[in-house]
Amino acid sequence: PGAEAAAAALTSSAAAAATAWAAAVPEGATVLLAAVLAKGSPPSALAPLLAALAEGGLGCPTGPPPPGYMALAAVGRKGVGKWTQTHAAADIALATVVVRS
Repeated sequence: PGAEAAAAALTSSAAAAATAWAAAVPEGATVLLAAVLAKGSPPSALAPLLAALAEGGLGCPTGPPPPGYMALAAVGRKGVGKWTQTHAAADIALATVVVRS
């Protein structure tokens, strides 16, 4: 129970920091997110972090990747809605977008 409580507290702390960071990103800014899960980590471990980033105003996916997927990438603009440039896979992920100045 001690290790589980510590993990939950760490997840909660990371989620709060992610929400604050995403909220501070300027509207319209292009954001690239990438995540690689440690071997043996369940994909569901990313769900709280992704949900927190979305709560902060990003249009990134909010749920975990499918089982066995360890690499994720997403790119989009803050405040422009749901991001469609996303990719997740077992070993590599790529997301691209054209950025015009």
